[in-house]
Amino acid sequence: MSVTLNAKGTSVPSFTIGKGGVTIYQGLTDPSLSYSMKDGDYWLDKSVNALRVWTTVGLTWMAPQLGDLHFSSGSIIAPGGQDLTLSVDASHFVNVDSGNSGPALITTNNSQDLHINPATGGGQYLVLCGDRWPAADGTNGQSLKTNGTGILSWYTPTVGTVTSVSGDGGSTGLTFTGSPITSAGTLTLAGTLSAFNGGTGATSSTGAFNNLAPSQVTNGGKFLITDGTNTSWNNVANSGTATIDFGSAPGGLSTSVAITGLTNIHSTSVVILQIMADATSVDHSAAEHRAFTTYANLTYDTPVTGSGFTIYSDASQLVQGRWTVKYSWLNSN
Repeated sequence: MSVTLNAKGTSVPSFTIGKGGVTIYQGLTDPSLSYSMKDGDYWLDKSVNALRVWTTVGLTWMAPQLGDLHFSSGSIIAPGGQDLTLSVDASHFVNVDSGNSGPALITTNNSQDLHINPATGGGQYLVLCGDRWPAADGTNGQSLKTNGTGILSWYTPTVGTVTSVSGDGGSTGLTFTGSPITSAGTLTLAGTLSAFNGGTGATSSTGAFNNLAPSQVTNGGKFLITDGTNTSWNNVANSGTATIDFGSAPGGLSTSVAITGLTNIHSTSVVILQIMADATSVDHSAAEHRAFTTYANLTYDTPVTGSGFTIYSDASQLVQGRWTVKYSWLNSN
């Protein structure tokens, strides 16, 4: 074997193996910039401490083959029919450093899945972020659970039946008795759900209404109204008619009539007395009723709770005969 040394004192020392063999260059400067390269020439690049081999396909430097392993562009290629194995000692790791911006990707082509199987290399479990996954698939319908210390496993959910329900749905809630329930089904509750939790708190329609209505305390005799948004109790107008009688001619200057049987009237009720414009009586026409207030008035005394009141009429001149009076009252409590 002959070796030709480059003794020109250039910045790229080199020597050639044999007359037509490859040339090995060494230095910081790319020798292809100054020399005519042959396919297979080597360059010991001191700038990055790398070994490069020249290829006439593309006229560029590429990484050389290291034993059975070689490089092609950015790929590491194992010999045909063999797997690529990365072996590290127990105190080190395989690190994919993507810098500050990333991303760091481990991927296959669009038509392939990514398979990670520790058992292929003699291992047992796959550990991701400290959690150990089961070594085998579970059965149909099973779920994944953890023991709380980083070990995941498959388990079969228990399907059970509710045998009883206790509680009123209020602040204490409902208590279910029976085996665990983890599957879909129909749940029937027996009991009373409080209005606070969306129920009526009653088992009858009357009780349900009483529980849902505004408080009825001190609201006797009132009726339920709405303002378009909320309901509340309000006074109810009660009414009736009575006849006052001043007697036959020549008549009198005053008269009265007692109104009784008003079970829902209160001592604080407000009474309204009217001679209606279209009222008539056996003694007087509607026109005469319309003129009544020009010479007589109507008053009442304090109502008696659950009973009634008395209507009084006093006139400025003698009045005779019977007149029809309409009365009404509003409960103020």
